[in-house]
Amino acid sequence: MHNKPHSAEAKIRMALKKLGKHHTKEHNEKIRLAHIGEKAYNWKGDNARYSAIHMWVNDHLPQIKICHKCYSRENIDLANITGEYTRDFSNWLYLCRSCHKLFDYGCTRK
Repeated sequence: MHNKPHSAEAKIRMALKKLGKHHTKEHNEKIRLAHIGEKAYNWKGDNARYSAIHMWVNDHLPQIKICHKCYSRENIDLANITGEYTRDFSNWLYLCRSCHKLFDYGCTRK
């Protein structure tokens, strides 16, 4: 077997492949879409923990920068209504920090 030197083009292709840059942008987008949501390997659905569901709802629920109770525009938090942490948007609302504490604890804390 005769060893022939690689052409400059072949060397560039091998270097790019070694760097992991052999996918096109379109292919990378297909890979990304194939692993989103329920298709993701670590997807837990409604069995996810409190913080994961809270972050998901915060990312997907249209944000309203006003308290549903007192109409304040400062320190708005996402509050769960029923205590059941699900992805149902009707189970969440935006409250200012004061109304959120009143809603959760029934009194203000100092």
